[in-house]
Amino acid sequence: MSIKFIYKILPAFIFKVHTDDGSSQAFANIILIDENATEGVLEHELIHIRQNYRTLGIATVLYKLSQRFRLMYEVEAFKKQIEVDGLNNLEIIRISEILADDYNIDYVSVADIFASLKG
Repeated sequence: MSIKFIYKILPAFIFKVHTDDGSSQAFANIILIDENATEGVLEHELIHIRQNYRTLGIATVLYKLSQRFRLMYEVEAFKKQIEVDGLNNLEIIRISEILADDYNIDYVSVADIFASLKG
C-alpha cells in the first residue's frame, strides 16, 4: 500500500493488485490498481478521487445515476491518462469506443467522445 495526497492534505490509499484484465478502479479514497498499470492509469484513478473529494462524495452517486456526469468524469480522467501516457489517436479512438460501449454512455457518438478527449 502507498498513499498519495490530494490537495496536499487528503489521502488516497493505493493498493497494487493482480487482475486478469488489467483493470483498476477508485472508490471513496481507495484505489485498486493493477500491478502492471501505467503512471497514466494511476493519474486517471487519482482524478476520480479528486472528483469525489471535490463533490463531498456526491460524484459517486452522480456517476452511477447519470450518463452525462459519468461521461464528464471519465473524460476528465482519461484526458489526464492520455497526457501522462502520451497516447496516440488510435489509442484515444479505442478509449472512445470503450466509453461508448462499456460505460453505458449511449447519448453521444464515439466521434463526439473522441473530440471531447482531444479538446
